[in-house]
Amino acid sequence: MNTMKRNAMKRLPIFFALLLAAGGLTSAAQGATFQICVKADVLTTDASLTANGVTEDYWKGADDPVEYLAVGRGFRVKVRQGAWVQTFDSHPESGCFSFNRTSATGFDIRVYGFATDSAGNHVRIHDAGTSTSSWYPGATYSALWTGQTLSSVSANEYVLDGRASDRWTTIAAAAFGLHRYHDGNSGKTISIGFDEGDCNDSGSINGNAPDYVESNDAHIVRIGRCASTSSDAREKMLVTHEQGHAMLRMYYGFDGDDAPRDQGYTPPNGINPAAPPQGSSCWNVSSYGMNSLEWNSQAFKEAFADFYSAKVWNAKDSRGTYTYRGIAYDLEFWDNFTETNPFGGFTDNFCGSTANGVTTKGDMLRFLWDFFTVTGCVNQPSQLDMFEVYRMVRENHRDGTYNLTNSNYDAALKFAIENSVAALSGCEQDAYDAYAGWNGLH
Repeated sequence: MNTMKRNAMKRLPIFFALLLAAGGLTSAAQGATFQICVKADVLTTDASLTANGVTEDYWKGADDPVEYLAVGRGFRVKVRQGAWVQTFDSHPESGCFSFNRTSATGFDIRVYGFATDSAGNHVRIHDAGTSTSSWYPGATYSALWTGQTLSSVSANEYVLDGRASDRWTTIAAAAFGLHRYHDGNSGKTISIGFDEGDCNDSGSINGNAPDYVESNDAHIVRIGRCASTSSDAREKMLVTHEQGHAMLRMYYGFDGDDAPRDQGYTPPNGINPAAPPQGSSCWNVSSYGMNSLEWNSQAFKEAFADFYSAKVWNAKDSRGTYTYRGIAYDLEFWDNFTETNPFGGFTDNFCGSTANGVTTKGDMLRFLWDFFTVTGCVNQPSQLDMFEVYRMVRENHRDGTYNLTNSNYDAALKFAIENSVAALSGCEQDAYDAYAGWNGLH
């Protein structure tokens, strides 16, 4: 069995450390080769929940009350032995890296809450809370093991304790998301800060959070964190939802303030006021839920971030389930219990709304998933194609090709798919008409 440095050192508290620049592996004297692998013992509250009996595909066991070890993909590690110091990024697939030294003793190992994907994008957790005054706020969290003796026979595993501190669960989930879906982005940086004491205060547009997209290829995200098990820091799909907002804006290349958005839609009398057993109600005037009726400007923005997160945690060829705020939603059927999915989606069938320009973000998400997994064409839209669809809806507004309003994002989406994304075939373009109305987009 591999040497578990977590066992030798017990569970360590988090140390603050400024992130040091990565250094390359220099030539070492002939000696033993040592391999270090980073893992995180994560505990999430949104794993293995089912909709119509279907769960997500990845990290399904992350709700295990005892242990769930996730690969530390791309984590930055500083290794010190006396005057010799090197910084490495673990492999984004294995979470491991190797180096040569002539002695096995006297190592200090510091693992940072900082991860890099294969395209050179970075995500980090920092100690500056909700500050957005800098594109790179605060100091990066790290964990330190001192006086280590390494094995040259088996991998030396260093386990970040996401049970004792859910910050490590957050960064492990974000690193997995970056690994799974970064198409078209390179050299971008996402800094995640925590709103300590507020369980559910997560977002991506507070303060100056998106303002560094154009100047620094960077974006700031905040995640709610508290001692309760309802802490957003333990919701893997919520973490990657907020990360999705950042990745989409950075791929677009602008902060997005140029496009209209309104989350204040008030349903008329006669709209079903009840909440279905599988989620939020059709009414949510001050904010929004998965099932609340919204102007499609709001549904578009939120559903694309949901799509990013859903793709992180589900394989493209699987049925697919997306969990949001403790409720699992089927990516194919609007009814999460009976596999009911008649024409019109949740918007028409449960809410009873056929208002122009109004839909739910759940219906918009199911449309995006249907479009992404279209059947009957030679090819299907790629992850990059989906980013490009998002970008062109926004870009067409910015350059005057197709101006957006609070209620015409469905038409703008149709226009972008059919006219602005060169990689899409005619068959793929036709999928808008095949799936939009079915999913309640109007």
